[in-house]
Amino acid sequence: MKNRSKTLIISMVLGVAYSIYLMSYFYDVTMNGNGMDFIAGGIASAIVLPHMLATIAGAVFSVVAVIINKRWCALVAFIMYYVASLLFIMYAIFTLPIAIIATIGYVRMKKYIC
Repeated sequence: MKNRSKTLIISMVLGVAYSIYLMSYFYDVTMNGNGMDFIAGGIASAIVLPHMLATIAGAVFSVVAVIINKRWCALVAFIMYYVASLLFIMYAIFTLPIAIIATIGYVRMKKYIC
């Protein structure tokens, strides 16, 4: 792991942690409610679902970029983080820092690939 972009690894860890948080939070909201809580949780989950899917896709591509050390995976990862920020602006404060760190990791990845 010594020839890896450390900023890309940081964005990968943050992206995976945020993806796990999103999935667990909306699972808990949806499944542990009764009556109106269940309906409201389902509506909230449906509204946030595009953001959640884009974030999970970004996290997956970040993991793949770190493991196989390919720049195109890092490029797709940071684009997906920016797309996730645009899909749900209220949660952009969580995904924009990850996207910025992933962008820096992508740019710095050039010196690690021969």
